[in-house]
Amino acid sequence: MFNLRIEFLHPWHLLLLIPALALTLIPYFLLSKKYRRTRNRITSMVLHLLIMLLAITTFAGMLFKYDIQNEENVILYLVDVSHSEENASMERDDFLEQALEYSRFDGYTVGVVTFGFDQELAVDFTTDVDEIFKQYEDAEKPDTTATNIADALRYSKELLADYKIAKIVLVTDGLETDEEANSVIKSIASLGIRLDVAYIPVSDLGVDVQISKVEYPDYHVSVGDDCAISVTIQSTQETDITVELYDNGKPNPEATKAMTVGQGTQDITFTHVFEEDGLHNIDFKISKADVYTENNTHTSYYYLQEFDQILILESNSGESERLKNSLIDKEGVKYDVDVQMISSAPMNVDELREYDQIILNNIAAKDMPLGFDVALEMYVKDFGGGVFTVGGNNEDGSAHAYNRKDMYNTLYQQILPVQAINYTQPCAVMIILDTSGSMRGGSADDLTKLDWAKAGASQCVDMLSERDYVGIMTLSTEYKMMQDLIPCTQKNKIHFQINALGYGDDDGGLTNYGPSIEKAGMALSTVDVEKRHIIIVSDGYPTDPFETEGEKTGYSGYIRDNYENHGITLSIMAIGLSSSSAEYLELEEATKLGHGFLYNPEPGGDIIEQMRKDMNIQAIKESTEDEFKPVLDTVTSPITSGIEYTTEGSKNYMTVDLNGYYGVRAKKTADVLVQGPYGVPLYAQWKYGKGMVGSFMSDLNGNWSSEFMDDVNGKTLIYNIVKGLMPTESIRPNEFKVNLTEDNYTNRLSIITNLENGEYVSGKVYEIVEGAVVEETAVSLNEITQGNKQALREMNVFVKTALDVTNNYSRCDLIIKARGVYKIVLEKRSADGNVLASYETYKTFAYSEEYDTYLEETEIRPLDFLKALSEKTGGKVIEDLENPEEIFEDFVTALTYTFDPRILFMILVIIFFLTDIAVRKFKFKWPHELIQAWKEKRNSK
Repeated sequence: MFNLRIEFLHPWHLLLLIPALALTLIPYFLLSKKYRRTRNRITSMVLHLLIMLLAITTFAGMLFKYDIQNEENVILYLVDVSHSEENASMERDDFLEQALEYSRFDGYTVGVVTFGFDQELAVDFTTDVDEIFKQYEDAEKPDTTATNIADALRYSKELLADYKIAKIVLVTDGLETDEEANSVIKSIASLGIRLDVAYIPVSDLGVDVQISKVEYPDYHVSVGDDCAISVTIQSTQETDITVELYDNGKPNPEATKAMTVGQGTQDITFTHVFEEDGLHNIDFKISKADVYTENNTHTSYYYLQEFDQILILESNSGESERLKNSLIDKEGVKYDVDVQMISSAPMNVDELREYDQIILNNIAAKDMPLGFDVALEMYVKDFGGGVFTVGGNNEDGSAHAYNRKDMYNTLYQQILPVQAINYTQPCAVMIILDTSGSMRGGSADDLTKLDWAKAGASQCVDMLSERDYVGIMTLSTEYKMMQDLIPCTQKNKIHFQINALGYGDDDGGLTNYGPSIEKAGMALSTVDVEKRHIIIVSDGYPTDPFETEGEKTGYSGYIRDNYENHGITLSIMAIGLSSSSAEYLELEEATKLGHGFLYNPEPGGDIIEQMRKDMNIQAIKESTEDEFKPVLDTVTSPITSGIEYTTEGSKNYMTVDLNGYYGVRAKKTADVLVQGPYGVPLYAQWKYGKGMVGSFMSDLNGNWSSEFMDDVNGKTLIYNIVKGLMPTESIRPNEFKVNLTEDNYTNRLSIITNLENGEYVSGKVYEIVEGAVVEETAVSLNEITQGNKQALREMNVFVKTALDVTNNYSRCDLIIKARGVYKIVLEKRSADGNVLASYETYKTFAYSEEYDTYLEETEIRPLDFLKALSEKTGGKVIEDLENPEEIFEDFVTALTYTFDPRILFMILVIIFFLTDIAVRKFKFKWPHELIQAWKEKRNSK
């Protein structure tokens, strides 16, 4: 007890002591000495004074107050000792040591818990803080290869459950790898436990290189195919590395790459060929001595499975015979092809899932039975099946499968990678106006040729759509770029430049075509549109040569290069040029090279009409019957494998013809792999949910495709398309619906299956080494793995929450800590143990996120995360780590107690009052007098 003090509720009442003393002492001293010096008078006076004193202090509200040291204050230091924090271990320990110094005073009870993936009570609760730091340094460490703040907080809550006044001081870098601390913090706050945070960030690690992601093709891959595997590498600094690929433990020397990687993220593509079916453990290894070697190896898997069940649906009986034969006749192919009429198609998605791919041969939306399109969408989107659509005509020759009215606003249209709509191809046009001297002369209606050319150019610009691009150049001795290519949404700029031509320019000048054509081609080649076009408006007397003997130095070379390399076409308006002149024949040859047209307008409105005619870009028809050779957009795609082609300019043409196509527009995210005339999609595909959908914009029944279906290249293309649309994993119906949630080491299996009486689910997890199951590693999912903390730390796999009757076999929490590939097997069993259904899946683990030196852009900053965490409990982030007195500011170090003596004083007043009466009325002897009298009486006997 300390700090004893007396307080009064009504201190002014103490002034009553003055009259009280007067009323007691004045009458006493008025008595003669003879009577006032008796013991009865003196005793009565003292009793009067005590009665007055006690009564008045009671009336004034006298209280006694004192303090007692609060020994219930508890502080638990929760210290992150994971690997990521080791880089800042000195700053962390300095903070802890300083905080313990403050804990020495005012009777704090202190404990220390260290944590990583699990926890250790490094120092049990004690008030003797002198040895705490040494005990902390000497304590056994937890598993430091991960950071589970949520589990550490749960552990701390259990330790503090019996304490009324408690605080947790979390010392961490805020980088959690498993679970989420936010899921626990409410239960901490509900107990009144505050959380303060000491943020100890990691400093510069130095050089560290890691493989953060491996991506495989999202299309079906078969044995022997070139497989492009994308690897994402991240580096803290520029450095030299070597990356190797291992397939089931075997290195692929052809996939080894030595390179220099820069700071940041870069993707590298490896080409690999899988030589056999089944599971493949794929390891990518970085050879580099850096901070963390744990993140230099990334393990993943790829399961190569052949799919062979195909359902062809047709609207006309026998229409799919040639398509079926082309699929089953290919050497080495074992497709099982079933052909059915669309009217009798399977209506249930589970029935569709018995097939790996559905081919809709000349099927319109109106042909589909009610509800079939819904089942088809689920088949692709939710389960990963493949869908291939093929065109075809009605009896009158009109489009049937890609009919625009039929497809409008249907779910069928939504599934496809193309749109059957009215449209024109976007284009880019460079208008070159001749401003040489010959164009300044008089013409019709007192206007010059240049005036009429400008009027025609303005008309051309107005005919373009918002999706098009346009630019303006001049042609004279030297060209001038008046306006580079810009979107037609900015037509006002183009019109301004056209109107400005001829004002302030020098009269005269030569008519040099070459420099203008070359520059226009360079500008157009940078625009990503299918149609690129040049229009020259001139009086038709070029002064530079068309083409010379020997080296091609004339302007014809630029025309040829533009078309062959970039598909840029060229038309010429030769105003008033005689059709019998040599210049006319020269320009006619030039437009043939440019795959355009030569116009010969007379000055006047004729110029405007003919320029408008040249710009009348034709809309793509719903169907076009015309012979053409398909163009391969890329020759590196798997669908072009084994196909012969010829290259002309920038285009790769197949060597076989088709005789018609359907005009559709590819959707923005679709891949157009084969094109028809004018860049119209001939084959396009896209990822739709889990599955792939491809559309071929011609028929495969022999109408337009007779030669194509008989040709080995045509057959190969169709085979490659079908193979590429196959699923990447089995889509067969299964009684199990399983969701695996992965959170670093922590994995949760959520299982849905229908269990009858006595039925149960058994589960096991196995490690896969070089593609083979290791039986000795089997861990049962039906029982919690037993063992102390140290034993669990040494296990690669263990179960925290078992798959058992308590959760109706619906949930299992599984810890996997070692790099590798794992197979999870679930079996539905009857009461007597017979297997009724089974399910298999695979998962990989590369390395703990503890060794991930990069934060995702979407992640919250660690300090912001910790601040929000502490605020939910009324705590705070400690600002000054060197003087952490903030920890102790909100603790009550002393408990104040109050003693109210007024009842006791009133009792004493009554006792003293009665005693005073007794003293006045009765004579009495003091105790010593009584003793003296007793002694005298005894001696007298």
